[in-house]
Amino acid sequence: MNYRLRLKVKGEGVEKNAEAVVWWQPWRKPEPYQLTSWN
Repeated sequence: MNYRLRLKVKGEGVEKNAEAVVWWQPWRKPEPYQLTSWN
């Protein structure tokens, strides 16, 4: 299952919007989440 996250990121005093897609695989333990893309 994929989760699409919309984030507000602040760097160097500037706030920007970012989007991350995280792939969830419950059988992958101890870290079932894997970052698949970032914009």
